[in-house]
Order: sequence, then C-alpha cells, then structure tokens
Amino acid sequence: MNLMCNRCGRQEAAASTLAWRCPCGGPWHLQLQVPPPDSIPGQRGLWRWRRSLPGVPEAAIVSLGEGDTPLVPTRLDGRQFLMKCDFCNPTGSWKDRGWTLAVSHLKAMGISHLYEDSSGNAGASLAAYGGRAGMKVSVFVPADIPSPKRRQIAAYGGEVIPISGGRDAVAAACVEAARDGFYAGHAWNPWFRWGPCTLAWEIVEDLDGRIPDAVVMPVGQGGILLGLFHGFNALHGAGRISGLPRLVAAQAAACAPVVRGWLTQADQVPPVEVGPTLADAIRTPRPVRYGEILEALRSTNGTALAISEEEIATAHAMLARSGLLVEPTSAVAAAAALRYGREAQHGDETVVVILTGLGLKALADPPTA
Repeated sequence: MNLMCNRCGRQEAAASTLAWRCPCGGPWHLQLQVPPPDSIPGQRGLWRWRRSLPGVPEAAIVSLGEGDTPLVPTRLDGRQFLMKCDFCNPTGSWKDRGWTLAVSHLKAMGISHLYEDSSGNAGASLAAYGGRAGMKVSVFVPADIPSPKRRQIAAYGGEVIPISGGRDAVAAACVEAARDGFYAGHAWNPWFRWGPCTLAWEIVEDLDGRIPDAVVMPVGQGGILLGLFHGFNALHGAGRISGLPRLVAAQAAACAPVVRGWLTQADQVPPVEVGPTLADAIRTPRPVRYGEILEALRSTNGTALAISEEEIATAHAMLARSGLLVEPTSAVAAAAALRYGREAQHGDETVVVILTGLGLKALADPPTA
C-alpha cells in the first residue's frame, strides 16, 4: 500500500510515511487494491466492510459502533425524500466514519498526540476516537464556534484552542503547533476519506441493490461527496450497480467556492468573500481537494447549488417539525434537495439527502422559520 500525490506523482510507502502531505504541498491518496464491497455476514457497523477498506491490524481498530445509520423517508413541502441520518453516529456527526479508520491507522503507527483544526464536529469526533485509543488530542477551532461543540470536544478529553481570524488562520496555527505531534487534518488524511465510502454502500444496500437518481449533501472540504463518489465507483466497477447517481453539492451562499468554481469551471479555487452563515460547519473558503470535487460532479452529471440563509432556516424548521433535529449545515442539503426537486425534469426522482450533524450541537440557534 503506497501513498501517491496526484500533483507531482511522488510515491511513498504508507507503512512508514508520517508526512501529512506531499513535500510539494499536494494531498496524499492511498494506492491499494481491495476486494469489491462486501460486508461480513452477521456483523453490524462500518467495520463489517473491512475487507474492502484499507488494511488495519485487528488489534488497532478503534470503533464506537459507527455506521449503519437509518434511511428515513420524509416529506418536505409535498415532496418525498430519503434522509440518510448520519447524525445518528456515536458523536452526532458523519465524521465518525472517517476517524474510525484514520485513528485506527495512526494507533497502529504508534502516534500518541494528534492535532486537528475544525469547526467543531471533526474535532469532537477525533477527541472521542483519539481518547478511546489513549491518545492526546489538541483541537484548534474558530473563536466563534457554537459553545455546545466546544464543550463536546472538552468532554471527550480534547484540548480546545480557540483561534481568531477565520478557518485559514485556524489551520495555520494548528499546523505550526503540530510540529510537536502529528497533524491529523481530516481534509488531508487519506485514511479518513475512505470512511464515507461506506455511505454509498449502505445506501445501495438500503435500496435493495438499486441506486438513487441523486444524492444531495452539504459540502465544505468535500469529504462526503468524494467518499460517495469513490464508494459508488467501487460498486460500479464491480458490476454491482448499472451507473452512478447524480451528486449534488450544497453550500451556503455566504461561503460557496465550489459553486462559484462549478459555474465558472475554474481550475483553481476561486476567491470568495466569507459572510456570516448558520452553516458554520461548511464555512470553508479553500477546499483542499477542490479539483477532485469538480471532477466528481462532472463524472456524475452533478451540480452545485448555493443556498441562502432564509432557505437554510426554512429547511431547518421543516426537518425539525418532521422529527429530524439536525444542525443548520444539514439543512443546507435539505434546502438544496427542495430546489433540485422543484425542477420539472427531477420531479419523480429518488433523491437521498445526507443529514450530517445532530441538532443538539446547535440548540443555541434554534429553528426560527
């Protein structure tokens, strides 16, 4: 199993490399051959797919029972959607899918101190999994993150370091501090990005081997979108499904670099003004894997939609009144699905919406619509 940089072509052995990115500045990708997606009979959770995931020694696996989240049919504004409730993961976030793999690998590598920059969910999830593995976890966060997220990180034993100046400043401070440990940044970590592949496998399993017409998800760094793309591709390559569902990237209009880049087909991340938004978890002006995100959208005949604050608040309230209390960031995807579904050519499609974070993390900002 090797690490490869798509930017410069460099390869290094995954078993011995501790660099969190290529020397050229590009993100690593795992090069490996795994069997087609097949779950282990009689087992539950994400690790039942372990034969089709990057290899980790059995003794190193760090799990909290993540995965196998429910797919709940829900009517919003007169239309039926299938809500993939990934906020039902152990720490209330889809990030658990990534960290169970990444922390297990880092445990096997003997790492003892992890650093992460996060808007809250990734940091809380890492604090939980890192703590369970006996590691020290330091999480650098924006100074204005919701207090429930800050308290959640601390409750798991994570060290919380608030930084002023936006997400780029938070990341820079974290990388600098990580000289004394290991920078585990989820946007960069190649093991982390394999976790959400299992979302695709579960969706097809839930639909009795069929694929939905479209899957809508919130996009910040694009981890869910890229995991879904990789997961559906693995099934398609194995002949398990006949094609790929359309992927729909949803971003808050207040910070929508992927949408702007999609509309202009820009090769590099376009500059955007970052405004205030309810969807703090995807307030990401410069996605690390921007080029890969656009390629996934092109390959699936997908699209990217910018959602207003009014649309976010309205969808948030609709979901809550349907029994689904989610973070406003999840409501971005629901609002995008509503807009997508109103288009005549999509009226009868099967649309899955990924709900990414538990609403209890954002009760300081309740639904207002």
